[in-house]
Amino acid sequence: MDTGRVLMIQRTPDHHDDDTAQARWEWPGGKLDGGETGIPDPSVWLGAVREWCEETGAVLPKGLVPVGGWVSEDEVYEGFVVQVPHESEIALDPEPSEASAARWWDPEDLEDPAVRDKVIEQLGDIKPLLKAKWEDFHQRTDEIVDRYTPMIRDALSQVLEGETVQAAMRVAYQAQKAQPTAPGSQNRPNPAALSALAGVVPVAGGTAGAGAAGVGAALALLLAAPLALGGLGIVLAALYEEAITQGSSEAAGATGLAVPPALASEVAEELAQQTEITIRGIAETEVNRIADAIAEAVRGGVPMSETIARVDEIVHDAKRAAMIAETEYARAMTMAVRATYRRNNVPEVKWLHQPGACERCMANAAVSPIPINDSWPSGDVPVHPNCRCVEAPAVKVPERPIL
Repeated sequence: MDTGRVLMIQRTPDHHDDDTAQARWEWPGGKLDGGETGIPDPSVWLGAVREWCEETGAVLPKGLVPVGGWVSEDEVYEGFVVQVPHESEIALDPEPSEASAARWWDPEDLEDPAVRDKVIEQLGDIKPLLKAKWEDFHQRTDEIVDRYTPMIRDALSQVLEGETVQAAMRVAYQAQKAQPTAPGSQNRPNPAALSALAGVVPVAGGTAGAGAAGVGAALALLLAAPLALGGLGIVLAALYEEAITQGSSEAAGATGLAVPPALASEVAEELAQQTEITIRGIAETEVNRIADAIAEAVRGGVPMSETIARVDEIVHDAKRAAMIAETEYARAMTMAVRATYRRNNVPEVKWLHQPGACERCMANAAVSPIPINDSWPSGDVPVHPNCRCVEAPAVKVPERPIL
C-alpha cells in the first residue's frame, strides 16, 4: 500500500448505541445476516466484504484477497486485512445511514479516544498485519554493510600467510619455464579438478611433465596451506551481533511486537553452531579463486607480473567482501527476525520481497504465508548472495462455517 494507513468509518449517531459505540470510529463491518439483499452470506469473508462495501460506498479492486486475519478472544468478531496498492483506488462514498464519515488513519493514531474500545482491544492482533513493509527492515543495512566490508576484505587478505601465494606462483612458473606449454593447449581447470591437481607431487628441475606438475604443485601448496581463520571469525562475530540487534529491533518496531529477553544470546548461540562451517567455506572459496587464477595464467602463458596483479585483485576484492558482509548480515538478521516472531507466538510468516526480486524469491512470495517453523521452497533468506527479502507476521485466514 502506498501510505500504510488503514480505513476507518465513524458510526452514524444512533440513540440505541451506548457510550462505547456512540459516534465512535471503527472498522467497516457488520453482522452475517444477508444485509439488504436478504440472501445469507456464504462465508465470513464474503459477508465482511458485503458489509465493507455497504458502509464505505466503495468497491474493492478485483482479485484482492486477505493478507491476514484475526478472531477476537470471545470469538464474536472475525476480521480480515486486505492491502490495496493505492488509496486513490478506493472511491469513498459512505452510506449516511451506516456511517457519517470515512477516512484513512495512521496505525500510530488508532489508540485515539475517538476510536471504539473494541477496536483498540484488537490492536495487538491487527497492528502486526498493518505495519510490516519491506522498507521497515533495512533502515541501517547499508550503513552496517559499508562499515564491515573493509574489515572483511582485510581479514580475507590474511587467510593465507603472505609467502604462501608467492611461493605457489614461483613453483608453477619455474616448472612451466622448464617445459613450456603452448597457450590454449590445456583447458582451464574447473573447481572439481582442483583437488585432483593438488595431489600431484612437486618436482624439481625440468623433468617430464614439469608444466602440469608445476601447476599441481602450486595448487597443492595453496590447498594444503593452513588457514588463518581467527581474524575473519572475529569480524563476522561482530557483524552477527549487530545484525541480531538490528533484526530483532526492526521486526518489533515494524509489527508492534516485543523483543523477548535473552533473544540476542539465543540467536547468537544458534548462529555459532554454523559459523565455523561458514567461515571455512568463505576462506576455502578465496583459496580456490587464487589457485584457479594461477592455473589459468600459467597454462595460458600469462606473464608472472600480470598474475601477481590479478591475484592481488582477488585478495583485496572489495566487491566480494561487500557481498559476504551483506549476505551474512541477512542470514543473522533473518534468524533474529524469525526468533522475535516465534517468541511472540506468531503462527505464520509472509514473504516480503525486495524490489526487482529474482524468480526464486518470487516463488517463495507466491506460496506466502507459511507456518513459522516451516522452510520456504526456494530456501530461507538469504536465498542468494545480496538477498534482502524479509519475513513479516501473517495470520492465516480462518475457515469456519457459519453456524
